[in-house]
Amino acid sequence: MLEMSHMQMQDLIEYTDGSDNPPPACLVKVLRAVGLLLSGGETWGEECSWMELQDMVCRMGEGSLKRRAMACEVESIPSNIITRVSVLMEGFDDITVQEACPDALPLYRWCSGVAEERCMMIEEENAVNEENLSRNPPPAPAPSTETEELCKKKRRRRVSKRDPNKL
Repeated sequence: MLEMSHMQMQDLIEYTDGSDNPPPACLVKVLRAVGLLLSGGETWGEECSWMELQDMVCRMGEGSLKRRAMACEVESIPSNIITRVSVLMEGFDDITVQEACPDALPLYRWCSGVAEERCMMIEEENAVNEENLSRNPPPAPAPSTETEELCKKKRRRRVSKRDPNKL
């Protein structure tokens, strides 16, 4: 998205000019994915109406799409948002987006890049956590009173089966 020219942004806005023609489904899904990444699902997401997406695209100044994307902190995006973005963009690739809505291609590439980068970060975090756990396993939880009672009963049964005189 950061590579979007002013003309591409203008062309994208033309899809959002309030005409009666429905926008390409591809554009809607890509914009919803962008909205999820930029707002964490709080403002824009899978259920956004076309009017809400138009508002997101048409914002100017500090709240503009391009500025928000440039300020996006990938490491702070929760994994559930990445999952939701992946579901939205399932079945898309550069070619399908290019054919359906060429002006959405930079947005699609940005979303894909952010999602991929965050997935790699999450994998690294998980690997570090697993390594730390293997070095320092957590202590075994203390058995509950209920568990202790069950164990005592089982021991008594085993003993009583071996020697009926012991209980």
